[in-house]
Amino acid sequence: MIDWHSFVAPAAGAAKVQAPQEAIRTEDIHRQLERICTSKTFRGSLRLTRFLRFVVETTLAGKSDTVKAYTIAVEALDRGCDFNPESDPIVRVEAGRLRHALARYYAEAGRDDAVAIDLPRGTYVPVFHRPGTENDNASAPAPYVFEGASEDLDCAPPSGAQRASANLWTRATRTARIALYAVSVLAILQVLFDIDQQLTGGGNRGLLFKLWPTRNAVAVQSPAIAGEPVIYVEPVTAVGDPTPDVPRASMIRERMFNALARFDDVTVVSDPPRDGPAASPSASKFAGKLAPNYRLSTAVNYFPDGAVMEAVRLIDAADGTIVWAKSYDHKGDPNPNRPRGHISSDVAQTLLQQFGVIQAREASKRTNADPMQDSYRCILDTNAYQRGFNPSLYGPARDCLEHATAESHPLDGVFVKLARLYVSDYQFGGAGGPAGNRAALYRAYQMAVRAVDIKPTSAVAQFAMEQVLLARRDFEQAKVAGENALSLNPYDNAVIFGRAARLILTGQIDEGMAALRQNTNKKSAVWTGHHFLLALGSYLKDDLATAEMEISQISNENFPPGLMLDALVAAHNKNRLRARHDIEVLYAKYPSWRDDAHANIGYFLPDHDMADSIGNEFEAVALDLKKHPDVVGSVKPAEHP
Repeated sequence: MIDWHSFVAPAAGAAKVQAPQEAIRTEDIHRQLERICTSKTFRGSLRLTRFLRFVVETTLAGKSDTVKAYTIAVEALDRGCDFNPESDPIVRVEAGRLRHALARYYAEAGRDDAVAIDLPRGTYVPVFHRPGTENDNASAPAPYVFEGASEDLDCAPPSGAQRASANLWTRATRTARIALYAVSVLAILQVLFDIDQQLTGGGNRGLLFKLWPTRNAVAVQSPAIAGEPVIYVEPVTAVGDPTPDVPRASMIRERMFNALARFDDVTVVSDPPRDGPAASPSASKFAGKLAPNYRLSTAVNYFPDGAVMEAVRLIDAADGTIVWAKSYDHKGDPNPNRPRGHISSDVAQTLLQQFGVIQAREASKRTNADPMQDSYRCILDTNAYQRGFNPSLYGPARDCLEHATAESHPLDGVFVKLARLYVSDYQFGGAGGPAGNRAALYRAYQMAVRAVDIKPTSAVAQFAMEQVLLARRDFEQAKVAGENALSLNPYDNAVIFGRAARLILTGQIDEGMAALRQNTNKKSAVWTGHHFLLALGSYLKDDLATAEMEISQISNENFPPGLMLDALVAAHNKNRLRARHDIEVLYAKYPSWRDDAHANIGYFLPDHDMADSIGNEFEAVALDLKKHPDVVGSVKPAEHP
């Protein structure tokens, strides 16, 4: 397969190199390509960047005849070799998006650039020219619309007369289509609601009212059951006068906004709520304002000696219940190395992290909600599965997320959770099938790309991309995604965990362990992945005591890496009975481990040397236990976690 990102551009004027303006050197085009790909317009869209790089660099390499829908799909958009452009419009759709993005770039950041790169309609081969010197082969990119994104690559660009005729026919067809749609909608409304009776003052005699006779059409769903939670950050109440070295009330509120707004799956608002009970976010949008589900209240006392006390409370707007409260006392700044805004970051972490206060509250409030009607409930259910890998939770969580992707405006978190779900299918197997399924890893990448495309500033979207790229052994790009995630939200425990996991799994054990331990000290609840990585890092550093302590915290027989590592630690400690039990459970729940444990270890340990070392040790332990089934050792078996 062609390595789309590493073409060597030929000398200017080489055969097959498209050069509408001979004065433009290939080096200038390469510099322009980098300028475009690193611009604000393109930086957040990996798919458009890869598309543009592929077609430009392939053309500059003298291979413009290979720039076809199939090669673009396979080389740049990660479609499989069975890609069929007739049934999958991905290339046509992305080409339309690319033309629109190029037009936006040259209208804004690139309006003074010396080189223009265009993708004319009717072809996927780019043209290069000086701005203002477009030739007959180049045309301005069209606005991004799905209906106008198709190309016939076997036909030459239409003539002016053909375009005029086609445009006239298109306008006539569109007008007729709109008229037909309008008539159809009116007919449906007539049948369902008997709308003429409403206009003339008659009663409700439509089909809908006959099938569902009710006097009061009032929604019975709980106000909280609709979309992601909304938090209103109240103005800070201050008592006393602040000294010059402490933050004022307005600054405290701004810091709260800054910390809370970094988290996804929650909406933070600054406008006061409307009168009356809290409404659902979906309903309140029609009123032009989001009604909050929660209010964050902060009161600050300033003392003459410079001491400050902040009292923060989270209040459920539906019933006024105080969900969480905490006080912070400090005099001046006893820790000069502590970053500014540490209180707001602590509040954000406590409330908004995965398994935090708000997620726990929402999970309780949405117990009876239909997940298929509430995508945020899908996210909560997926978190519950990934915390314990309970097979019974897998199917409903996956089905719910996949259903949510078809919504008109799905939450970005839906694609993030699907990416993480699919990548865990590839790494660990289980309810989603055996580990090592490349199709699952491909789906994970698709979902991560979609999440980043929807919201480039989402830290968890970049974190999901980091996980997927790590599983694909693309360590450099995984590092880029991880650094992006951490810069977007340094307070998110999942993001911090992602960086630590990448470091440990790629051999930077000491640095990764330090990051994990620092993060563990900041939270009361540590999930399976934290304990496993701490145990793995300790085991690789020959710290068996710490490894045993950490692995004993994983009370989960549905997590195959945990069973594997527990068996290794037990064998090193001569606890053969416990090691045998681990391996028997592992083989019973995951039969593929009996056939090829080495391969299964490689699916979740991307570093080849680390995977080989762990794999050889595990197979040696399993073989020894098989050869000597009656030898249990002198150490009493510890209770299996």
